[in-house]
Amino acid sequence: MSHPWGWGPGWCPAGSFWVWPGSASPPCSRAFEAFRRGWILYLMYRLSNQPLLLHFKLHSHSWLCFRFIHHSHAEPAASRAFTNMASFVHKSGSGEVFAEQMRGTLLSKEFSDVRFVVGEGRKVIHGHRVIIGARCPLLQKLFQESASKPEVPIILADVNPDTFTHMLEFMYTNTVQLSTSSAVDILGTAIEYGLQDLQKVVSEFILQSLDTEFAAEAMHSAVYFEMVDLERRVLHYIADNAGSFFKSKAYLEMGEEAFRKVIESSELDIDESEINKAIFEWGRNREIRSGQPLAESVAKVVRHLRVAIFDVNELESMEQFSAKEGNYIPADMFQFAWKFHAQISSDKKPDISGNEWASLRRGTRNLTHHFSLNPYESQD
Repeated sequence: MSHPWGWGPGWCPAGSFWVWPGSASPPCSRAFEAFRRGWILYLMYRLSNQPLLLHFKLHSHSWLCFRFIHHSHAEPAASRAFTNMASFVHKSGSGEVFAEQMRGTLLSKEFSDVRFVVGEGRKVIHGHRVIIGARCPLLQKLFQESASKPEVPIILADVNPDTFTHMLEFMYTNTVQLSTSSAVDILGTAIEYGLQDLQKVVSEFILQSLDTEFAAEAMHSAVYFEMVDLERRVLHYIADNAGSFFKSKAYLEMGEEAFRKVIESSELDIDESEINKAIFEWGRNREIRSGQPLAESVAKVVRHLRVAIFDVNELESMEQFSAKEGNYIPADMFQFAWKFHAQISSDKKPDISGNEWASLRRGTRNLTHHFSLNPYESQD
């Protein structure tokens, strides 16, 4: 038996099949089964990398027929039409034009529906809830909480107005103007408001702008904000440029934890005598500013001074100077160093395995007794 379309029952060579009316299953079930089997056949053809066209008709006699036709040179237009239906390509316009147009909207009162009162000077900054809320979940939450009173301004007393404006600029335009004087404040605000993209942009700017003075502020900020990757990369820069870094005196303003991490590093490309001098000067500056005695100011930092690196003459001078300056180098560190020298002078092997006080740094100048110390091991 043949069908008016010219297709026989069952599976046909052209890749078509149809379902007879009057079978045991209801029409909807037969249609669904035909569709299911047709879809399976289509997938088999697609997996074999043979692009196909799909035709289906529901005949008035309640049977459903599918037919699959190979692409061929005879029907390129239909093939392209089917392919285009399944392919979508996203294109973008000019990012610079978009940013410039959005920058014109920034801070504009026109169509604004939210006011921020920012900083101690209570500067009023206008904004648009739909833009800011889409970019900043924290501010979106504030908008939701104040939805019943949209006319009431949002108070942000602890934010610098210029810094907040830079943050809004990024929300509106996805760009931000940065300088070494503003980057750290903007980074802190980006962290506070959960703007991860802005954090990345500012972090990259900081790394690209490092010099021996800015590195001290960058290291302090990375430690303070617990940005581990930024901290690691800034410390790498400081270690490579340790001589000029300590000459710049910018390190004197570093916080205790940031400075301690610098002094702890084995990668510092500088001799231990310069590190001792830097510890003393940093502690003296801290003593002047806080009134805290020198020994207390450097207590956590000086423990990373590698005293066994110094020779006997240097140790004697250091001990005398430390005593004069309130014993800022603890007595147990000197005891360890003197014991080490006594042991190597009597041809005894000192027990210094893993001891930081007896470990060389990258920049340690060579002295005769250094062969007995723990060798420098790169931390990279």
